[in-house]
Amino acid sequence: MLLICKAQISDWSSSCPVRQRAKETQLSFLKRSNETFLCLIAKADKSQCLFKVTGHNILQLFTKFLEDGKLTVRFNDPRRDVCLSNLSCAAAGNLTALLKRFSRGKDIPERVLHPLRNSPSLHAQPSCRKMVITERANYPLGKPFEKTLVELHATGLSLRAFDDRISRLHHLKFLSLNGNRLTIVPNTIECLGLTSLLLRDNLIVQWPSISENSPLSGSLRSLDLANNQIVWLPEDFWNLVNLTNLDISNNRLRGLPAANLHLRSGLLNMDLNRNQMSCLPHAFSRLGRLMRVVLDGNPWHPPTLDLETGHSPQSPDSLLHSASDAFIRHFHKALPFLQQLPIPLALRLAILRNCRICGRPCGFLPMRFLRKFTPSCLERVVDAAGPTIISYCCSPACLHRLKTHPFRYL
Repeated sequence: MLLICKAQISDWSSSCPVRQRAKETQLSFLKRSNETFLCLIAKADKSQCLFKVTGHNILQLFTKFLEDGKLTVRFNDPRRDVCLSNLSCAAAGNLTALLKRFSRGKDIPERVLHPLRNSPSLHAQPSCRKMVITERANYPLGKPFEKTLVELHATGLSLRAFDDRISRLHHLKFLSLNGNRLTIVPNTIECLGLTSLLLRDNLIVQWPSISENSPLSGSLRSLDLANNQIVWLPEDFWNLVNLTNLDISNNRLRGLPAANLHLRSGLLNMDLNRNQMSCLPHAFSRLGRLMRVVLDGNPWHPPTLDLETGHSPQSPDSLLHSASDAFIRHFHKALPFLQQLPIPLALRLAILRNCRICGRPCGFLPMRFLRKFTPSCLERVVDAAGPTIISYCCSPACLHRLKTHPFRYL
């Protein structure tokens, strides 16, 4: 039996399976003594994969889209899903019936089998894609990690430094270093295309600055930094553009970076409890898709109308404030090109400052006040007093309206 189809192989046991692009493949069945194998040979590079179909190695057949010429076979060893497509309806049906006969141990006509002649792929060890290390004695010292690792757990080992070899695992998607004694996360972490990074229960005092165009900035979705000693996050922290889950509870965090926070509308879960935060940045109010937020255990400042600013309301605006105010109001379409400016200036322009009274954008040094804030999400955990958030007042006219009707804007 010989079929031409498209095949896609993935690891069904991994929590973050990596799916390769479907390849044009030649499918056949090979026999050696009492064992039969499904053989897939890629047309492009002639690479060969063998999967044993006898001995109850087929766990399940997914036939929901059989009429569309699609079939998925789940194997026990190795733990892979083989997704076949571009089959004719008749070929897909015949292949399914044949695989069912194999899984039930029934006799198979010899005409569908080909002899197996010392295929090297049969004896090669399957690539290691997941490694779990829970004892220091099992940590690989003096030898490299498997280059094909996709998931690495090295927890409770009292590691004091980040292993540089991990930064060279370019296929890695899930990394857990919970329960160690790490103090610093190196900048080289940005070279990895991780989707999940777990670093809770360490001694981390600093999170690195992640470049805007690095692999990590576009791939990371879940970040767990709970139970560490972080005081400040870098101003460019929100370069992690696809972050959906952030846990930074039980640290010493004094505030959230504000630059580009309003653009991270994909954030769904955020845990900031048991820190040293006194107020939230104005951009936090724009996170409309948050489903769960935990903010209790912080020393929040009470709401106040005692306006803070870099200059007195009676004094003229500074040249910096006037220039930034004019730029933001009249050239706001240029804001996506901030990377062409010096980084400190670009970060200051990336902070959302909208007047609470009139809604217009403000410059660098507007008048500020604190108001009570209640997150609008499905699940929230806050103190009885509740958090406060920074709000802005752009002009003396807005200041007059605020003082005349304070309860309208607080």
